[in-house]
Amino acid sequence: MKAVSILALSSLLVLAHSNQLHDKYRHLTEEVSIVGTTRPQANEGIQYTEQRFQPSLTLLSPMARKINTGDAIDLKQQPCGGSIKGGVHFVATPGSRNFIGWKVSHSVPNGNCTIRLGTGPNEEDFKVLYPLDKSANKNGSFPCGREETTLEGKEVKFPKNFTCDSCTLQLEWVVQEKGSVQQHYCADVEVIDKEVEECAGKCQGGGICMNGECKCRKGSSGAYCQYKDSDGPGIFTMFLYFAGFSIILAVIIALFWGAYVYIKKIEAEKERMAAVEREERLSNQKQGREMENITDKNSGIPESQSQFQRAGFQKAR
Repeated sequence: MKAVSILALSSLLVLAHSNQLHDKYRHLTEEVSIVGTTRPQANEGIQYTEQRFQPSLTLLSPMARKINTGDAIDLKQQPCGGSIKGGVHFVATPGSRNFIGWKVSHSVPNGNCTIRLGTGPNEEDFKVLYPLDKSANKNGSFPCGREETTLEGKEVKFPKNFTCDSCTLQLEWVVQEKGSVQQHYCADVEVIDKEVEECAGKCQGGGICMNGECKCRKGSSGAYCQYKDSDGPGIFTMFLYFAGFSIILAVIIALFWGAYVYIKKIEAEKERMAAVEREERLSNQKQGREMENITDKNSGIPESQSQFQRAGFQKAR
């Protein structure tokens, strides 16, 4: 009888504890509101209320307009969420292919984007740019911002026969289909009718094509971000570079020294030839004087007479 009483009491305690846990779990479930993120696992007995995040997207390529302190920013506002036009950070050519990229910090499950290019402040001044992968519908809308990622984007083609000194590229993100809640991001671009090297689709390692150049992420380098900083030249390669540089420097010095010696040799040869000519001239002059003395002695003219006297004497004869 006593054993039965103990067993019944134990069952009642277990049932009461189970009901208590159920009440705590129900209370915790009512407190938690999950919006676009994962809630960490709560410890038993701790009430946890998760923070609600607003959808967040950042335009990377072209570089988004800079938001200054005091700007009345309202991302729902057409066409650029209240941002003020600034300096041009992206240059393209008519008909060129360009990569439009963005980062998603807080995603939405049914997000859609539309890319437009325009010259005026009104929505009707913009022209839809359709992604080249044909992922957009007839209105230019395509799925985007549905996952948190550091880089998402589409390659588009700018219109032909279209130029502008400072036009606007707009990225419209529909974050809520019901009620059509939209966010607008803009960048100032220039479309000029001259040759600009395209880099769309060539940048590696997460690099972004901007103004015809690949802007590399930290840790990457090269014209197309194809090198990692950790892949730099080793000690042996540096030694080869140094040895090659030393050899080239030695060759250059040898060439200059050879040219210097050759020039000096030519100058010395010229001086030697000039000295020989002087000696020959002096020798000829000396021989001429000796011949004149011999002639004067044979003709009977004293050596002390002047040249004019000798000339007159010879004429008289």
